[in-house]
Amino acid sequence: MRNIFSQRSAKFEAIDGSRSPAAITRRRRDGVVQARQLAGAVVLASTCVFPNEALAKRPYKSTDADVVRAREFELEVGLLTVERMSHESTYIAPSIVLNYGLSDRLELVGEFDLEKSADESWEIAEPGLFLKWLLAEGALQGRTGVSFALEAGALLPLSSADDRLGGEALFIASGNLEGIAIHANLGGGVDRAGDRFWTWGVIGELPMSSALTLATEIAGEHADGASPERSVLMGVIYQPEGSSILLDVAARHGLTSASADWEITLGLTANF
Repeated sequence: MRNIFSQRSAKFEAIDGSRSPAAITRRRRDGVVQARQLAGAVVLASTCVFPNEALAKRPYKSTDADVVRAREFELEVGLLTVERMSHESTYIAPSIVLNYGLSDRLELVGEFDLEKSADESWEIAEPGLFLKWLLAEGALQGRTGVSFALEAGALLPLSSADDRLGGEALFIASGNLEGIAIHANLGGGVDRAGDRFWTWGVIGELPMSSALTLATEIAGEHADGASPERSVLMGVIYQPEGSSILLDVAARHGLTSASADWEITLGLTANF
């Protein structure tokens, strides 16, 4: 299993600045001169604690402009999510996202939730199958500038007879601003009821220590004939020293009447 912390450090090497022995050894092996190591160290410290791509996907609705490396897997598991809306609670346990690297620029994404609403049985929700293409390398790939990606795929039908095959496409941009990683999403598609919708989101990630990252997001969705949904998230992502597992806990608050009032989520991410 690859260490997620080490991969994220490498991705931000050009704008981050870890002076860890592993990072310096890697740069020497690549033939980078000492002067460049010292210059990179000034900025690497601000972002080296960002873990792998999943950091911008769990516990977020949005994602980042990066893909899993070829022939590698990334598993995101929402261990428990509790959603509160109109005095009723919905439980999701688990939510699963599995990413597989088809190449160094193309990723296959499969996802679904297992949820239970009040007075109802457990059922599969939100199944989907997508392809994510890295359009341009940037900050997330250890280069300067902005990273760009495109994710598109199918919203698979549910058990209801009224559901049909839907689709969604999402444009993603990721960069770094004053030590904060920013990931912006904009997209749209046709949902399982046949209605058009638009979706957007902005993630901000701020390292608090070598193991702890502050996670924030504002996101929204607007479908034809429906009230817009908007929400804001605040949480933390923790990676124990020497571990390839990331743990996250976050709370989301709805900003419109169509959004859930509150949501609490707990999960983990691992690469292998």
